Amino acid sequence: MIEPAALVRVPAGLSLLVAGALNVVGRTAVASVESQRISAGDVVLVSGAAGGVGILTAQLCVLRGARVFGTASARNHAMLRRLGIHPLAYGGDLVDEVRAAGGCRTRELTLIAGLLADGAIELPIDSVHPLENVREAYDRSIAGHATGKIVIVTDLSTPSPGLGGDHSFRR
Repeated sequence: MIEPAALVRVPAGLSLLVAGALNVVGRTAVASVESQRISAGDVVLVSGAAGGVGILTAQLCVLRGARVFGTASARNHAMLRRLGIHPLAYGGDLVDEVRAAGGCRTRELTLIAGLLADGAIELPIDSVHPLENVREAYDRSIAGHATGKIVIVTDLSTPSPGLGGDHSFRR
């Protein structure tokens, strides 16, 4: 039985098809934007901007007045432009593209990286998974028992020591 408090009325003008697709992607997009306190003047990079969560996240950021860059396949670039999102192609040198587009703000990363390097704070690495085991990493994440960050890598060389947590690969 479904509790009435768990139901949401479909607003006039919204199809049942779209409404039915909103549960996870809609809540995730709203939570992402709210958790980062996106506001006018911010510069945001949305990875996978043409996907379910990405397209909603990017548009919410635009509505808040942020300058939004989004990675997507070339076939989706026109749609992203129409929605006010500056498209960036996958591959190539994405870092240089973001910098050239004016979207590079590294102050926060420089601050946090310095604090980590100095030992003032730590980021425990819960587990490291090779890309082919992404499903295992996802299962671990949704189980809710991870401590720190779950990392997926494409290079199976030994992770850097000193980050805390369990660095062994899950295969």
